Amino acid sequence: MDGYVLSGSVIDSDSLRVSAQLTATADQTCLWSGRFRFRQRDALNAVKEIAIKVVEALPLRLRDEHWSDIWSGHATSTDVWTTFQKGRLLESQTTLEGLMSAIRQYEDCLSQDPAYVPAHVAVGFCRLDMIRLGMDES
Repeated sequence: MDGYVLSGSVIDSDSLRVSAQLTATADQTCLWSGRFRFRQRDALNAVKEIAIKVVEALPLRLRDEHWSDIWSGHATSTDVWTTFQKGRLLESQTTLEGLMSAIRQYEDCLSQDPAYVPAHVAVGFCRLDMIRLGMDES
């Protein structure tokens, strides 16, 4: 199954030096890479900062290369498609309430059609937006 791998290395000296890269497994293409330097006491923020950078980078690459395949790769009912479009409108509000409502719409799509990939992807991006925008409390 094609997917993505996040890998990297950490060098622990007077500060943490972290390098990370996101690679497509299908063709080993590097979709994103970055280098970071953190003070020892900021190590917990390192994971969050790297996650945010990956979240920001991934949709840019998907938009160019994979979005059309994701959205058009599976036929579904008109009801599922309509529910999905309602979710897209709610997601565009970019508020906590809008994103949570969008997730509920997408989950409704999945209850009707569990194989509807666009709804799976949209839930993931809503959750990533919540993290990126500092709305996630976990």
